[in-house]
Amino acid sequence: LVDKAAEQHGLPPALVHAVVRAESAYRQEAVSHKGAIGMMQLMPATAASLNVDPYDAEQNVEAGTRYLRQLLIQYQDYPDQVKRALAAYNAGPG
Repeated sequence: LVDKAAEQHGLPPALVHAVVRAESAYRQEAVSHKGAIGMMQLMPATAASLNVDPYDAEQNVEAGTRYLRQLLIQYQDYPDQVKRALAAYNAGPG
C-alpha cells in the first residue's frame, strides 16, 4: 500500500515509509490520544477534507500520502521543505 501510494503521488517510497513507521509503526488499528487514525494517523477532520474513510487502510495511506504531497508543494520555496512538510503533517499546517 505504501509503495503504491508513493508512486501514485510521485513521492519517494522511503519518505512515505518513514512517515508510516513514525506515525503508527504500520498499525492500521492505531488511534492516538488526540484521535488520529490508522497507519498515516489522519485526524478525522483531515480525513473528511480528503473525502476518505480513515479506518480503511488503503484510503488512509493514499490520503495521507496525498496530504503529504500537498504539504511538500506548500513548502517548496523553503530550503528545509521536507522538514517543514513533515512538521506540518505531524502537528498541523499552522
